[in-house]
Amino acid sequence: MPEMGRAEQDSTDPGSTAHLRVGERITLDEVAVQLSAVAVWLRQLARAAETPAVPVELADWIEAWERTAKELDRHVESVGTVAESVEGGARLAVAFLGGKPWGAEAAGQPRDDYGPAPVVLTVNQVWHLRHQAQMNPDEPTVAYREHIGPVEGFESKHAAERRAAERAEALRAATLATACPRCEAAPGASCRTNTGRLSEVFHKPRTATAEEAMGQ
Repeated sequence: MPEMGRAEQDSTDPGSTAHLRVGERITLDEVAVQLSAVAVWLRQLARAAETPAVPVELADWIEAWERTAKELDRHVESVGTVAESVEGGARLAVAFLGGKPWGAEAAGQPRDDYGPAPVVLTVNQVWHLRHQAQMNPDEPTVAYREHIGPVEGFESKHAAERRAAERAEALRAATLATACPRCEAAPGASCRTNTGRLSEVFHKPRTATAEEAMGQ
């Protein structure tokens, strides 16, 4: 039975994530729980693979799965620490050493030699600010959720990079399926240079035609 409020897994598509979370977005506590479940599953699979139905030595694979489970255990511990820092009541310094702001106060601030003031922090920045608060107990501190402010539509940079790669692949496929208006390559065929050599890239008008069709 699924946990109360949690959907059942109904797909193996990477984009199907409702079964991993109760709310609209996954919490770090939920991430830790799910990672721990994966580690348990890997260890159970490794144990089952010790005695396969048809005798074959799987020791190398079993050891690799057990190493992966140990690595997941370390991730679970790290995620739990970060969860306490950003979802719990742990206190963070209100600014980096040198006074560089973060969170809502960083919006619109000029960049310095180390880059722009971060609105949303990385894990390493969270750890740094928490350590800074612990080392300077007389300095003002703040909870992460109080200081981060509203960040509408936030997503990891990994999501943006993934979508860009998916669009690039879709555009490549669409371009290949489009006839080239410059060299008259048929759909499915590569473009050709002026000397008749197969080109490793598409002609720009062909890509532009495919991109326009994708946009429509």
